[in-house]
Amino acid sequence: MKIIPAVDIYNGQVVRLRKGNFANQSIYGSDPTATVASWLDRGAELVHVVDLNAAKAQGSNSHIINDILSCYGHKIQVAGGIKSRQRAEELLAQGANRIVIGTAAVELCGWVKDLLSQNAARAVIALDIRFGIVHTCGWLKKSDKKLEHLLNTLLSWSADKFLITDIEKDGTNIGANVLLYSHLQKKYPQTKFIASGGVNSIENLAELKKAGVTEVVIGKALYSNGLNLGEAIELGANPDAY
Repeated sequence: MKIIPAVDIYNGQVVRLRKGNFANQSIYGSDPTATVASWLDRGAELVHVVDLNAAKAQGSNSHIINDILSCYGHKIQVAGGIKSRQRAEELLAQGANRIVIGTAAVELCGWVKDLLSQNAARAVIALDIRFGIVHTCGWLKKSDKKLEHLLNTLLSWSADKFLITDIEKDGTNIGANVLLYSHLQKKYPQTKFIASGGVNSIENLAELKKAGVTEVVIGKALYSNGLNLGEAIELGANPDAY
C-alpha cells in the first residue's frame, strides 16, 4: 500500500481544511516546495499537491505548482482546478507523475473522455462525496450525481484510478471510512481506489489495507504528528501487515 502525503496550497500557504470548510483551516507552513521536499526526504514516493485556489476558481498557485514540478515532477500527483484539456496537458508536459481531475469528470466533459482514452495511466479521477452525493469546485457545490452512477460511466471511459474522499471525514482525524472503500473494492475489484479523508492511525491504515486499498492520501494526521510517515510506509510495504 502506497502512502501519499498531501500538500494543500491556499493563498501560497500549506493548509489543512476541516471537512472542506475554507473558514476552518490550519496553516502548516509558508513554503509548499519545502514541504514537498520534506515528505520526499522522509521516504514518500509520491506527494499529492492540491491548488485549493484553483479548485474553488479564486485565483491559483500555478507559479508554486510549476516550481514544485520543476524540482520533483516525477514524484508529484497534481490536483485542483484542472478544468481544461490545455491545463491537463500543460501539467503532464511539465512532468507531473499524475494529474487528478475532479469537477470536469463529474460534469462528464468530453475532453476528459478523450484524455482517458489516450493517457489513462497518468490520470486519476477525483470523486468527493458527502453522504453519498458527489461534490465539486473544491467541495463547495453539491451535484445531483451519486457515486456509483458516476463510477460506472467513467469506468466505461477507461478510467482506472479513483481518488475517493469522504468530505465529512477529511481533516477530522476521526478515522477513514473503511466500510466505503471495502464496499467499492468488492464491487469493482479490478479498479484502483485511493482512499482519502480522516486517516488517523496505524491501525486505521491497517484496516484500509485489509479492505484492499492500495494507495492512501494522508494530510492532517501527518501534520499534527498523530501518524509517523516512516511507520506508515513500513506498514504499507509489509505484505503481511494488517
